Amino acid sequence: SHVRIGSEPQDIHAARIPDGGADLLIGCDIVTAGGFDVLAKLHPQHSRAVVNSHQTMTAAFTQNPDLNFPEHALMQTLQETSLETRFIEAGVLASALMGDAIATNLFLVGYAWQMGLIPLEAASIKQAIDLNGVATDFNKQAFLWGRRAAAEPDAVERIADPDRSAISTGLNQTLDDLIAARTRDLTVYQNAAYADRYTKLIDRVRQAETGGNETLTDTVARAYYKLLAIKDEYEVARLFTDGAFAERLNRQFEGDFSLEFHLAPPILSSLDPVTGRPKKITFGPWMMTAFKILARLKGLRGSALDPFRNSTDRKSDRALIDQYEANMEILLSGLSPDNYQDAVAIAALPLSIRGFGPVRDDAAKKAETARLDLMQGFRAIPVHADAAE
Repeated sequence: SHVRIGSEPQDIHAARIPDGGADLLIGCDIVTAGGFDVLAKLHPQHSRAVVNSHQTMTAAFTQNPDLNFPEHALMQTLQETSLETRFIEAGVLASALMGDAIATNLFLVGYAWQMGLIPLEAASIKQAIDLNGVATDFNKQAFLWGRRAAAEPDAVERIADPDRSAISTGLNQTLDDLIAARTRDLTVYQNAAYADRYTKLIDRVRQAETGGNETLTDTVARAYYKLLAIKDEYEVARLFTDGAFAERLNRQFEGDFSLEFHLAPPILSSLDPVTGRPKKITFGPWMMTAFKILARLKGLRGSALDPFRNSTDRKSDRALIDQYEANMEILLSGLSPDNYQDAVAIAALPLSIRGFGPVRDDAAKKAETARLDLMQGFRAIPVHADAAE
C-alpha cells in the first residue's frame, strides 16, 4: 500500500510513491518488503525502514517444504537500499503480547511512530482506528505495544516472554531447552509415561555422541518428537478446545458469528474421483462439543478401545514410530565417526514427512526410499573397535 501524508491536499500530487521517493517503509512481511517493486521505492540517502523479521514462508513453501528462508539476504538488501533499517520480531512479540499475529501490523505502526517516522499525532491514528470500527480496543493496544517496544525493547521482551524463548529465532535455544519443551508438550499430548519414552531414547543417543558433537541428539530430539506428537483426532480436538483457539477467535471477530469445520473423517469421507483424496465434509458449530468429548478421551489413544486404532493413518503412524526406534537401535549399536553423517541423515528423515492423508503417505514413501539407501551405506562402513573412545 502507498500512503502519502501532507499538511494540505495540494501537497499530494499523486496517489502512488515514485521510485526512490519513500521516506518510510513499514515492512509487515520481510519477503514482500525485500521484493523488487518495494526496494525500487527506497533511497539510500533518505529512506528508513521498520521491518518485521519474523519468518513467514511464501507460497513456494507449499511446493517445496524444504525451501530455505532467505532471511539474511533480505536483511542485507534492505540495509543497503535504505538510510536506516530496524528489524524487530514483531510477529512473535505481537502474538505473545496480544494473542494473535494479526496485531503485527498496528504494532509496527506504533513502533515507527515512536521512532518519529510518522508525521501524525497519536490521537489521529487512534481516531482512524475508531473510524474503521473493527476490533478498536485490540488495535489500539497493538499500537501502544509497538510504541513501548521502540522505547523499552528489553522490558517488552521480558513481558512477552519472561524466559526470553518466545522471541528467539531458535538460534539461541539450547538443546536442553528444546528437549525440555518437547517433553512438556508430550506430557500434555498424552501423559508423563509417553514423554518418558521420548526422553529415554534422547538420553541414550546423547550418551553415544563423542567429541562434544550433539548434532545427532538434536536431530533425534526434533524428529522423534515429530513422530510421537502426530496430529491425530484426539490432538486436533484438544487444540480446538484448550482455550487458545477460542481466545484468538474472540480477539479477531466481534459480535455474533458461527463456526464451520471442514473435515474428512476416514469413516465418513468418500474419495474425490479427480484427485483421489478424501472429500471434506462441512460440520456446524456443534463440532466443538464433539471435540471437547474427544479431547477428554485421549487416554484411549493406541489402546484396544481406541476407535481410530485400526484406521490406515493410525496404523501408519505407529509403524513409523516403531521403525524409527528400531533404526535407532541399529544406529546406536554401530555408530562411528565414519558413518556419523549417515546416522544424522537417517535420524532426520521423519522431518520430511509432512501433511495428512495421501500427502503424508507420499512423503513417507519418499522417506522410506531414502532410508533404505542410507541404511545400506551406514551398514557398509565397518565399525572400528575404538569408535566410542
